[in-house]
Amino acid sequence: MISSLLRTKGWIVPNYPLPQSTDGSDKWEVLRVVFRSEMSMDLVQLLLTHIHLTVQKLIKCSNSIPEGLSVGERRYAIYNMMLILASPESTVDDEASHHKRKNYRGTC
Repeated sequence: MISSLLRTKGWIVPNYPLPQSTDGSDKWEVLRVVFRSEMSMDLVQLLLTHIHLTVQKLIKCSNSIPEGLSVGERRYAIYNMMLILASPESTVDDEASHHKRKNYRGTC
């Protein structure tokens, strides 16, 4: 989910599942970020800021999903949450950061 939300901000950060653990815990995934040598520290800071904001939004929205929903209702609530989170929120900071990196063609 984090990978999908970061893509709406222009970042390509793939997620990979980890092998299933023997203790029966939930499915875990990791994000993989590869930096090119020419990537500026401003872009690194912008990526970290977007990751931080995305995680905060996910925590806030997941707390708003009521307990006791059926599997179908929970999936529907999560789907709606994704639509809300992926909707563009145009702020001055977002526009400024977009201008900074609009000519950058590398994959992060």
